Amino acid sequence: LLIGGVLAVIAGRNISKPVLELATVTRRIGTGDLSGQIPVSTSDQIGTLATSIARMRDSLIEIISEASTSANKVSSLAREQSAATADILNNLEEIVDSAVKLEKNVDSQAQRLRKLIEFTESMPKEVHSTQSYKDARGILTDMEVLAEAGSERAVEIAAASQELRSAASDVASAARRLSVMASGLQDLVSRFKLHD
Repeated sequence: LLIGGVLAVIAGRNISKPVLELATVTRRIGTGDLSGQIPVSTSDQIGTLATSIARMRDSLIEIISEASTSANKVSSLAREQSAATADILNNLEEIVDSAVKLEKNVDSQAQRLRKLIEFTESMPKEVHSTQSYKDARGILTDMEVLAEAGSERAVEIAAASQELRSAASDVASAARRLSVMASGLQDLVSRFKLHD
């Protein structure tokens, strides 16, 4: 009986020691420490369990490493997109300003042409029948039409540029949100200890 008791204690230690070691390893993994070795000292069910835990840990290390790489790439792309969008916004702002100035200038010229046309209409009636008057009047009328069309196009350009500016602003906002998300993912990944 005494020998049986001693053998039971020895057998119990041989079983409990690897189980306690695995319990320590799984607690460490549970806290985010994926470093260190997982002891596989037997080829029985406990050894199989230890091997499975080691595979799980290796898979977690691979997934976390991939998440870190992806977060770095997203962060880099978000920075590049933000810089490119800032350039686009600046260019669009210049286009809008130029289109507004062009519209005002062309509209001013159209008004001047209308006044010139009105002046030519106030000329004596005998001048109206000359070919020179008719040619000048035709040129002035054509210029007025072109000036009005140019003014309309300038307004359309300004409106289209404003729409593009709004879209670029949305892209910049999305890039900032991506950057924040990538930073959050990096913070999460940094909580894990992958190597000794």
